[in-house]
Amino acid sequence: MFNKVLYGIITIILLVVIYITSLLGIIYERQAVVLERIIDESVETKDFTGFIKYSSLYYMEFNPTPTQTNDDYLISYFRTVEINRSGDTISQLIIFVMAEDVTMSETAKNPLDQTRLEVWQNGVKTYASNTDDAYKDFSISYGLRDQSFYYYNYLIESDTFEVKLFDYDGFVIEINTLSTDIIDLENETEIIDAGFQMSYTVDEIEDLLEIQKHYWKIYMYIGIFMVIDIAFAFFIFRNKS
Repeated sequence: MFNKVLYGIITIILLVVIYITSLLGIIYERQAVVLERIIDESVETKDFTGFIKYSSLYYMEFNPTPTQTNDDYLISYFRTVEINRSGDTISQLIIFVMAEDVTMSETAKNPLDQTRLEVWQNGVKTYASNTDDAYKDFSISYGLRDQSFYYYNYLIESDTFEVKLFDYDGFVIEINTLSTDIIDLENETEIIDAGFQMSYTVDEIEDLLEIQKHYWKIYMYIGIFMVIDIAFAFFIFRNKS
């Protein structure tokens, strides 16, 4: 009797584990599918608002007037409020770059690729993407060949700064001076008053993911487990009896 009770408890625990892991697997799968769809739509429309809304809490789009520009490139600027991997609320500048008939890297790693972002303040360079661990080992311009665009994330820490974008050969694509409000990122009223728009809500994200339409996979995994579990239990306890 004790063995049967123990076997039942183990079965229940395994059912819970299967349910949780199956649900997490579906969520990760749907996130990847939805993100791919949003990226495809962004490239097709040349509008990355949907991408930004999906990956942030709040956002605003900049439309700065560049002091120097290259008409071969289409560049979009966004500021976001989001949660980083450490759970901290941060504000970032996101720059999307699109182009077609320009020089770009053939591979993901190419030491000749000089594509980069630089940030300057009062004539002093304070940031360069080619020395940033997130970018330095990759050929940024390969993104144009791989997915028709590339983008930069820059943590905003001051209210005014100059950004310089460079192409594969190290020539300037665009120069812009950006002015931003330094705000309390934990204060929603202050964020909205600064001009940010709210990104997708939790409910809207759930609608995009359509998790409920894929619950059948969980039931399928549980059904397969139950068939195996019952057959195994029948084999064990029949032999013992």
